Amino acid sequence: MSLFWPLSRVNFIVYNPYNFIHKYMSQFLLHTNTVMSLILVITAGGALLYLLQSQEKTVEKKWLIVNFFAFMIWQLSDMYRLSLHPSFIGTKEYKIIIIYLFAPSLILLEIGFIQFAYYFIHHVFDRERKIVLWMTIGVSPILIGLIHLNEFYSDYSTDVSIQIIGSYTFLTNFWAMLIYIRKARLSLPNNQSSSTAYIGLALVSAGFIITSIVAIVFGLYSYIGFWAYFIGVWVGNITQFFIYMSFAPVSTSYQIRLVGFTLVTMLTILSAVALAFFPPALFYDIDLRNEQQEGLYKLFLIIIFATLFILLIFPIIVRFSLIQPLKSLLKAVKRVDEGNLATQVIINNRDEIGILSTSFNRMTQSLKRAHEELKSYADTLEAKVTERTAKVEAQKKEIEVQRDSLEAALIKLKEAQRQLIQKEKMASLGEVTAGIAHEIQNPLNFVNNFSEVSEELVEELEQEAFANRKEGVLAIAANLKQNLQKIHLHGQRADGIVRGMLQHARTFTGEKQLTDINALIDEYLRLAYYGIQTQNKSFSCTLKTSFDQDLGKVKVVPQELGKVLLNLFHNAFYAVQQRQKNTLVQFSVDTKVYNPTVSVSTRQFESQVKIRVRDNGIGMPESVKSKVFQPFFSTKPPGQGTGLGLSLSYDIITRGHSGEMCVTSEENEWTEFTVSLPHMPVTEEQPAASTVHQPEDTLPQPSNPRGYGSIIHSFDIQEKPLS
Repeated sequence: MSLFWPLSRVNFIVYNPYNFIHKYMSQFLLHTNTVMSLILVITAGGALLYLLQSQEKTVEKKWLIVNFFAFMIWQLSDMYRLSLHPSFIGTKEYKIIIIYLFAPSLILLEIGFIQFAYYFIHHVFDRERKIVLWMTIGVSPILIGLIHLNEFYSDYSTDVSIQIIGSYTFLTNFWAMLIYIRKARLSLPNNQSSSTAYIGLALVSAGFIITSIVAIVFGLYSYIGFWAYFIGVWVGNITQFFIYMSFAPVSTSYQIRLVGFTLVTMLTILSAVALAFFPPALFYDIDLRNEQQEGLYKLFLIIIFATLFILLIFPIIVRFSLIQPLKSLLKAVKRVDEGNLATQVIINNRDEIGILSTSFNRMTQSLKRAHEELKSYADTLEAKVTERTAKVEAQKKEIEVQRDSLEAALIKLKEAQRQLIQKEKMASLGEVTAGIAHEIQNPLNFVNNFSEVSEELVEELEQEAFANRKEGVLAIAANLKQNLQKIHLHGQRADGIVRGMLQHARTFTGEKQLTDINALIDEYLRLAYYGIQTQNKSFSCTLKTSFDQDLGKVKVVPQELGKVLLNLFHNAFYAVQQRQKNTLVQFSVDTKVYNPTVSVSTRQFESQVKIRVRDNGIGMPESVKSKVFQPFFSTKPPGQGTGLGLSLSYDIITRGHSGEMCVTSEENEWTEFTVSLPHMPVTEEQPAASTVHQPEDTLPQPSNPRGYGSIIHSFDIQEKPLS
């Protein structure tokens, strides 16, 4: 019978595993935290296997392997230590576990944890890292020695040894938290993702710190000690591992991720079940622990078998149901990428992967048809390109012909524009010349009249001289002298007008000058008026001026501003002329008497000078007012206007003087043009001369010469030759 005992023993183990384990473990008294330590051992072992199979060769991975290896040894020692009957506490076997398994594994874990903190993502503080490494290694034998002394040569309990280790873990985790906080501050401006990882690991260290404080203050075997121990260690290590997977450059297959996620989910659920149905009992509460033994044994076996299933059977299920169909689909994608568009995937499943495979097959068929169409199109592409090229060449020639015709038209248009502008200039010159001719005629009439009278006086003087009538000779000589003075005076006036014209033409440089705006307006107003009168002898108009006498000199280009004024005055006179003609036609019906009036005013408004030219002519409708400053727009009959006057005037004011020009009008009532010029008052005293200046090196000038101003005042002189 003894020959078959081993075989019967094996049969007993195979067919009664629960009874065998129960009999073998009768010397142990399981605790809830034994099951928790088993869960932590499985978790650390899974993380360790994952890190060992990964191909990345980084320093932080090596230290993380050290961390999880030490963690697994620590939890194995705890699983064994916490499973012993309370009567074993204080025995030599128990003390050896504390000194040579529990303490060294926890010390090694903290060394790896701190070094991982220095190396994770960014390698900074390297000198500090080396110092901390040697310090933690140097402190390790001291801590083990203290625990050895406490266990074998002291009257203190094992709780003191746990408090020593707890103090060490408190300091190391506090230092690791400071490392993560400093690295988060350094990376925050440039790398938000890294900063988030550092903050997460700092929170993990804070959780470990709280666990260490609870172990020191309340004891590991208290209710709060058991709960804080498992929850803090479980959540902290899982969080640390997932942060590493998320932020470190680690490549992981889908199968490993799925198995790992399933394992962690299962262990989390079983942990919750253990804590809910078997809450941690006090270590010395033997009665409660005996009540929990059977349930803890079953839970212990469930965790082991569930883990084996997830690690051994579940990957096979995943491989056949998910991984292989995905690999087949991936191979088909690679063949399509190589150019084999006839690739089809064999569909064995009717799930989501089967739907994806069906869509892939349809896609490859569509790609094949599209490829054939493109190939057919490519075969005829050369002929189509030749045909299209011929069309493009024909269009190009047609465009070149059109371009040449447009260039010729543009040249003609520019020439026509130049002629129109020249015509406008000549028209303005004609108006000025007519006015000046009218002005110069007056002093010439005086010169002619006084010359004729003087000839008669010379004849009378000769007669008186032959008659020896001295008194008569003297009287005639006095009259003759006075006539010569008048001739000289009016000759000087005519000479001043001519000199003003020459000076006006000679000094035009386009530069802005300080100009008496009131005098300039007055001169050009009368020149324009006399120019109109030379064309229409019967025309008469009331001229009203309202000048701001406090207006200083304004920096303008007088010749350019004169062109603007002539255009505005000419348009005003034309408008009142047209209304006057219309009034004469309607005189039999309308009994109102029409008085043509043109008003000009100047005003100073802060940093602007405003010139207003208003007439009571025919006015403008809205359709005309919106186009009045457009080039070549004119309301005059063909041949009477070029349509460039107001357009050129607008450019002179807005571009040349940085001013503004606008028009307001009421049809059949009035029109008002407003010119606004920038002006800063000049305090310097300037001579009260017009914009036309006499050169200093010319002939002697009459008293108070005014250039064109003399034209204006010649009409105020009422003289007769002396006889």
